[in-house]
Amino acid sequence: MSTVAFPFGPYTVAREGGLLFLFDMANSHQGSMEHGLKIIEAIAAIAREKKIAAAIKFQFRQLKSFLHPGFLEACLPNSSNKHTKRFLETQLTFEDYQKMVECVRKNGLTPFATPFDEASVDWCDRLDLPVIKVASCSADDWPLLRRIAESKRPVVCSTGGLLLRQIDEVVSFFSRREIPLAIMHCVGIYPVPWGYLQMDQVRQLRRRYGDLVIGYSAHESEADLDAVTLAVASGAALLERHVGLPAENISLNSYSLGPEAVKRWVDSALRAKIGMNIGKQRLELEQESKSMRELKRGIYARVEKKPGEYLSSEDLMLAMPCQSGQFHAGELDEVVGLPVSHRGIEPMMPVMKNGTCEVAPEVQISSILERVRLMLREAKIALPPGTRVEISHPYGLEVVKKYGAVMIDIVNREYCKKLIVQLAGQAHPRHKHVQKEETFQVLAGEGEAEVDGKVSLLRPGDSILINRSVEHSFRTRTGMIMEEISTTHIRGDSIYEDRNIPSNPVGRKTLVPI
Repeated sequence: MSTVAFPFGPYTVAREGGLLFLFDMANSHQGSMEHGLKIIEAIAAIAREKKIAAAIKFQFRQLKSFLHPGFLEACLPNSSNKHTKRFLETQLTFEDYQKMVECVRKNGLTPFATPFDEASVDWCDRLDLPVIKVASCSADDWPLLRRIAESKRPVVCSTGGLLLRQIDEVVSFFSRREIPLAIMHCVGIYPVPWGYLQMDQVRQLRRRYGDLVIGYSAHESEADLDAVTLAVASGAALLERHVGLPAENISLNSYSLGPEAVKRWVDSALRAKIGMNIGKQRLELEQESKSMRELKRGIYARVEKKPGEYLSSEDLMLAMPCQSGQFHAGELDEVVGLPVSHRGIEPMMPVMKNGTCEVAPEVQISSILERVRLMLREAKIALPPGTRVEISHPYGLEVVKKYGAVMIDIVNREYCKKLIVQLAGQAHPRHKHVQKEETFQVLAGEGEAEVDGKVSLLRPGDSILINRSVEHSFRTRTGMIMEEISTTHIRGDSIYEDRNIPSNPVGRKTLVPI
């Protein structure tokens, strides 16, 4: 017997990851071969639309020998057996079934059948059906099972009403004869109430018969679409359903589906298959990786590290969020002892695996503020509690390392005092003030000032006057702290040579506490 799949005509039904839909016509053809052909065409159209593997099942009974003569000859409306009248009214000839089987094959589907007596197995052989279905009521009909086994065709067996030991007997019977077998969980109540579905049997059968494909034969009502979802989620690879086609004077029973209901049933099964990702390894999802990365703690530098220096655990901090391309907390052991790249690492900035990334504005601001704090501490400059600062980034935070400054407001009345801090490598673009006059004195570091086209070197203690409407700019290679004394600072009084930089500070400055 196959340990991984079940042969079903042109299909190979995998225990993991398959789905083959079995549509049982039963007696829904109403004894009319023409109506049966319409059902087949309708199901075939759905199979094409939904792009599913599908088979259509017939039920064969040789009524002259299958029914007791008393019921055969005197089938009254009030007969003690409710099925005999239906069987007699809907019977078809072999030639009728032959035409319907041809229609199934013509439409690209696979025909198979449930024979309820030995003579009907002969029909399966004559029609060369690739699979035989054993109904639940026949699963312990050993004379019939022996005839089915003689046919040497793969068998699908439903298990409605069977105890586990009886299923074991069926499995053993076909296994000894090397007949491929698939088992269908089934509850033989029509329709089956929700509380009797017992869908965990699919999982239990899969666990007990690890070398068999397990399926589900559905008898629940049309509205219970969750049942097939549970079946697929439990591991059913074969899904069987009674189908029919309503017409004038033809209505379907409570457990059979018309075309629109079939579509909904198939959609529920396919949706469950997609949701389960049956038989496949866990997917690596970029959206999931991004989501999890954002919740991880990233590795950040506590202090500035120069190119070539080695990272120690004391140099690092773990904090959320983790930026794209950044080492995360789980990789700390890989980071400790690594040499710093040629770019170096600034305080509070992420330790990257390689290259650079778009760093969150909050992280950039934190790094700038930490470097400003360090420069102020080294210069022994203390700030009043609650001091607020403006980070000037005329060309955006992403290039603030090259263009910008940090402006610390101390007082702004008729007179104004600020501290201007520029980090190493920063330049502040050429601009002028129409209403404000200002004087700068260097407190720490070195830099250059360009005033009205003239460049001056600035060292600690140097001062420079900037008159109204005089264009000026600053830059520093090492980092520089200046004290600004001026007339009242007026928002919007900065006019830049580069007209792409707005006078309005909104958008080019970020106000933060320090």
